[in-house]
Amino acid sequence: MPQVFIKGFGFAESSAIWISVGIGIVNFVVTILATAIMDKFDRKKLLTFGSVVMAVSLGILAVMNFTMSIHATAIPTMILIGIYIFGFAISWGPIAWVLIGEIFPLSVRGIGSSIGSAANWIGNFLVSQFFLVLLDAFHNNVGGPFAIFAVFAVLSLFFVHFLVPETRGKSLEQIEMDLRHDN
Repeated sequence: MPQVFIKGFGFAESSAIWISVGIGIVNFVVTILATAIMDKFDRKKLLTFGSVVMAVSLGILAVMNFTMSIHATAIPTMILIGIYIFGFAISWGPIAWVLIGEIFPLSVRGIGSSIGSAANWIGNFLVSQFFLVLLDAFHNNVGGPFAIFAVFAVLSLFFVHFLVPETRGKSLEQIEMDLRHDN
C-alpha cells in the first residue's frame, strides 16, 4: 500500500506509511463489524454488497486516475481506497474464511479447508506481487491496476450469484445435503 502512494502519487515515505496505517485501521474496525453482523444477513447478500462497493470504488478510481492529474486525485483516491476496504472487510474478507469451513462435506472438510485457505493466501500473494508490476506497466498510473481489479470485482457478482451457496442459519449437515442435491 505505501508503494501505491509513493509511486502513484509522489507522497513522502512517512506520509505513505501513515496513510496505509489509516487504511489498515479501517480494515480492522470493519472486520470486527462484519463479525458482529455476519449471521444477521444472508452471506450472498453481503458478498454481493461488497462486490458492488468494491467494483464501484475501483471503477471510479480507475476513471479518475486516467482523466485527472495526480495531485487532484490523491485525496479522493485515499477516500475511495478506504471505501473499497470497507466493501472488502464487510464481506469478502471474513466471509470467504467462513464459507471455506462450511461448504466442504465432513469427509473432506480438513483437506478442503486447507486447499481453500491455501488458495486464499496464494490469491492474496499474487495480487500483492502483481500490483506493482501492473503499476509499472501503466507507467505508475494506478488507474490501470484499479481498472483490472474492478473487472474482477464485477465478475465476482456472477460468481456469487451462480456458484456460492447460501449457508447462513444452516447446520453443516444441512449445507452438505443442500450441496449434494444441487449436483
